[in-house]
Amino acid sequence: MNAELNLLITDIDLLGTGGLSSREPRYCARAVPFTEDGVVLLHVEKFDFYTLPGGGVEDGETMEGACVHEVKEETGYPCEIMQKLGVVTENSAYSDYHFISFGFTVNITGERGAQNLTLEEEEERTRVVILEPDEALKKLSGQTIVNEDERMRLIMEFIRKRDAAFLAASLLIKMNQ
Repeated sequence: MNAELNLLITDIDLLGTGGLSSREPRYCARAVPFTEDGVVLLHVEKFDFYTLPGGGVEDGETMEGACVHEVKEETGYPCEIMQKLGVVTENSAYSDYHFISFGFTVNITGERGAQNLTLEEEEERTRVVILEPDEALKKLSGQTIVNEDERMRLIMEFIRKRDAAFLAASLLIKMNQ
């Protein structure tokens, strides 16, 4: 499959209202990691929220390098890039939130080591889970977002929509191979 994902998610998609953030975008790399047993997700237990591994691209880092780095940091697994999935842009005037994420399918290549989480990720009890692909897609796309902070709830909705799109694109490519 040669067509890459190119998705724009805005307030109109989630709130029904228009407007874009004027904030400079943060560039990120996101991974859809596969093991022999399924898809690796992160479960943020504090919010019962599932997400794909990924994070910001540091100065001098390539997108691919950032992706491999973030998977290792957040999950403890080494990996290799298999395929570029495309780009998801998230832009919210309401939340003043602007991210451009490049997605990749990755294969886990070795044993799991220790996670290297931020203090916030530790406090939120971020754990690694491996789910069958269909179950992972259901978790990502069907989860109910519960957060008392309305801005954070909306950002989590953007993340849910972004991650479900990356996983669906990855699964579609796998089906067509």
